[in-house]
Amino acid sequence: MKLSHLLLLSTIFTSLFGIGLMFVPDQVLPFYGLGPGRAGVLVSRLLGAVCLGAAVLNWAAVSVTDTTAHRAIAMGNMTANGLVFVVLLTAQGQGLLTGLGWPTITLALLFTLGFAYFYLTMTTRR
Repeated sequence: MKLSHLLLLSTIFTSLFGIGLMFVPDQVLPFYGLGPGRAGVLVSRLLGAVCLGAAVLNWAAVSVTDTTAHRAIAMGNMTANGLVFVVLLTAQGQGLLTGLGWPTITLALLFTLGFAYFYLTMTTRR
């Protein structure tokens, strides 16, 4: 798989999460066992906005050819997905999420490992 393919996959999934969290949080949050409430909706919409921004960045990064830029893009995605993985896994372990949390946790782990692979295997010329 090429980095551009991974970026496209990330763009698709991040856009889907972003759209759901931004525009229909009342319908998305209960799937994870979370009550919407006013604060939950606000935080969901903020997270949705960040997801959509990340999706746009990844979409724009598909055509980047510079190896140094590729490493930076991979490192940022690896870090973000790794942190999402840790937060969701912790929440799942505490019983805060339903069983539907597991597919999202798995997806975050797969993206973390995918971007880590590209980050670690790309070399830059100095």
